[in-house]
Amino acid sequence: MEPVAWRVFENIGQGDYHPFQFEELPEMVVKSSKGTGINILSDLSYSQSYVAKPGIDGDRVTSSAFTFPLINQFHRERIHVEMSKGGNVLIAPVRIASGDSAILQFDQTLWVGLTERAKEGEIMKEEALFYTHTGLSMAGVQTAEIVMAGGGANPLSFSLRNVT
Repeated sequence: MEPVAWRVFENIGQGDYHPFQFEELPEMVVKSSKGTGINILSDLSYSQSYVAKPGIDGDRVTSSAFTFPLINQFHRERIHVEMSKGGNVLIAPVRIASGDSAILQFDQTLWVGLTERAKEGEIMKEEALFYTHTGLSMAGVQTAEIVMAGGGANPLSFSLRNVT
């Protein structure tokens, strides 16, 4: 999957503070390629997969498991799947052909880094990813501060502080 800028903070200076929340569950939004209404059902007969069928009852679902197995049961119609967290896009849209399935899974790692030309919700261009980036595990974290250190002649680093 291509990386997407989930949150972007601009013009960060020494001592700056930019609060955000990570605890929201990821949400899957499904759209049909032809604009047909969609039902997303949790179907135990498919190993607890979600099933996208024609209908009008709902086009989004959340999961505390951070795993979204999805089966497209539309006939001759592709579906488009977007994942978001806190209203911001997490991954580039995924397309699933009629009769196919996909598993969208997220670990609870927050990747932080310094880059140029990033916009929230947009795919990160490869050339924008050349600066330091660090994966921070958010599993079990209720609150924390992300600290950026270094700069100038010192390499940049990112860490969690005051974790509860």
